[in-house]
Amino acid sequence: MSTVSLVFALMLTTAPAPLQAGAATSNITPELGTLVVGGFAPYPAKHVHDELHARCLVLDDGKTKLALVVCDLLGLHRSVSVEARRLIEEATGIPPQNVLISATHTHSAGTALGKNRYANQQELDDYQRFVARRIADGVYRAVNLLRPAQIAFGTVDIPEHVFNRRWLMREGSVAANPFDKIDKVRTNPPVESPDLIEPAGPVDPALSIIALREPDGRLIAVYSAYSQHYIGHTGPAHVSADYYGVFCKTLEDLQDTEDADPPFVAMLANGTSGDINNIDRLHRRPGQPAYERLTAIGQDMARKANAVLGDLSWQDTAPLDARLVELPLAWRTVEPELLAWAADVEAKAPKVPDGNIPIGAKWATTSE
Repeated sequence: MSTVSLVFALMLTTAPAPLQAGAATSNITPELGTLVVGGFAPYPAKHVHDELHARCLVLDDGKTKLALVVCDLLGLHRSVSVEARRLIEEATGIPPQNVLISATHTHSAGTALGKNRYANQQELDDYQRFVARRIADGVYRAVNLLRPAQIAFGTVDIPEHVFNRRWLMREGSVAANPFDKIDKVRTNPPVESPDLIEPAGPVDPALSIIALREPDGRLIAVYSAYSQHYIGHTGPAHVSADYYGVFCKTLEDLQDTEDADPPFVAMLANGTSGDINNIDRLHRRPGQPAYERLTAIGQDMARKANAVLGDLSWQDTAPLDARLVELPLAWRTVEPELLAWAADVEAKAPKVPDGNIPIGAKWATTSE
């Protein structure tokens, strides 16, 4: 073998493998009667406005295979993630540490947190088992759809929809909290309150994008993240994916690939939205019909994301890797007198005859 041919052979063996990607969705809509838990009191779902999904993306660089999953759920317990990742490994061989599962935190959906969200482990209820299985099914289907792909990364700032919901308040304007302490910062203070000083911190306006397409240019999936709480103001006792679902459907519609096989999959994950919601505390907005605001926001974000896609730089390879670390967290110690106070308050709270929901709840969980 000549020196030239030897060098060429070495180049062939060390060249990175082409990237592959596949995407699929699984329906995770709960049955009617399931408790919707986004408000202060749970209430049974009576109507499905739009279906809920687990949206799944699988990437493979020839050495590492990983999966990204976004679920239309208020939240999911660690045990659900553990079970879903076990099922995924069983079906596809993707190791658990290579699977990232998140919830959008829509407030108009069921929960996969279970009866005791504060326990590190729990026995799964029927809906949690259903969600875990549907996540695994979606990832399995995405693996079946793996095909050569190009990848690109982008971002677009959309600041008009994000506001900090924690505010520094005028001294003396905030009443003592239930623990007889004065908070300097108030969460969700009244709109246009004269006691508002300034937001307690910044907001993140960026919509981040990971886009995958076939070499001929047809989109496979777009994985996005935006730091915005749910929008809300859905119909009474409705199940809905909130603006996350609107964003995904709109972005899919904008591709004009309705009959494409396999279909394009849009995904929107919730970023660092703990202090962020859509309410401008300085200016009162007029009332709007149910779904109007969340629809407008989801559609606006999708149009802006779609505009960015045309300006991205695409590449055929991308080295993949994953790490999983479970952080050890200590429990905060609660003083005995505070526990006694809480037990007394709970005992005196009014109850409905067959439940544990305050009488003043907007929707009771029983016919009474």
